[in-house]
This record gives sequence, structure tokens and C-alpha cells, in this order.
Amino acid sequence: MAMEVILVYATHIVQGKDMCLMLIPVATFTFLLGKQIVLEDRPIYLWLRKMSMFIFFIHAWFLFWLEYIKAHIFDMSQMECYFLTLLLSCIAAGIVIKLSEKEKLSFLKILY
Repeated sequence: MAMEVILVYATHIVQGKDMCLMLIPVATFTFLLGKQIVLEDRPIYLWLRKMSMFIFFIHAWFLFWLEYIKAHIFDMSQMECYFLTLLLSCIAAGIVIKLSEKEKLSFLKILY
């Protein structure tokens, strides 16, 4: 990973302070680290599973609109776009899950 950082700066692949290339190794190592953790069952894990399923399906929609805003309205870095997509997807997932617990809106459960 240190060699990747040196190569990125030496070859000027990344312009400015945008470190989008670092997301791949960081995500990979975080996944490998998280995969080794063994936890006891808790109710929050069902909530997180529901959220992760919804986030998987909805994040592309937020990314599409943020890329449109980035291109036409104001400029933002890839990292800002990434974190905004993550934040908006988590908020939307939480709202949909809470609303789907109500009797009248139980049809929302098909989204996750």
C-alpha cells in the first residue's frame, strides 16, 4: 500500500487531494478485517442487515444524482461524492425501514 501511495504521487494520477484510488485497498482490508470478527446475536444485527440490503439497491440512484449535480451545478471531489452517497443512502434506508414497520406502509418491506 505504501508503494501505491508513492506511485500515485509520483505519476500524478490523482489530481489535487482526491484519493479515490485508495478506496479499493481500504475497502478490501476493512472487509477482510471485519470478516474475521465473531459476534454474539443481537437485535441490532437484523436492523443492519435490512439497511445493508436497501443501501445496496439505492446507492446508485444517489450516486447518479450527485454526479449530475457535480457536473452541472457545483464541483465536488470524488471523496465528497462518496461520503454524500453513503450518508444519503443510510438516511434513506433508516427512514424506509422505520416507515415499513407501520401497518399502512408495510408494503415498503419489499424494498429490502
